[in-house]
Amino acid sequence: SSDLPAAAFETDEVVTDTTSGATAKVASYSSGTLSIKDLDGAFSVGNTVVGGTSGATSTITAIEPYST
Repeated sequence: SSDLPAAAFETDEVVTDTTSGATAKVASYSSGTLSIKDLDGAFSVGNTVVGGTSGATSTITAIEPYST
């Protein structure tokens, strides 16, 4: 989860961890939680993520396993 403004990231856009270079696609965004899929690399707490389409940015405050 992270401190995201409402509707910041777009579903299916690629987000990048600006420190590690890891990428993933946005699965969903709801109630301050950004869920990602198709990870390539490692995201880390404290790093910034940026949306490739929206240009939205946020700092990662927690990482939790995704459960369906």
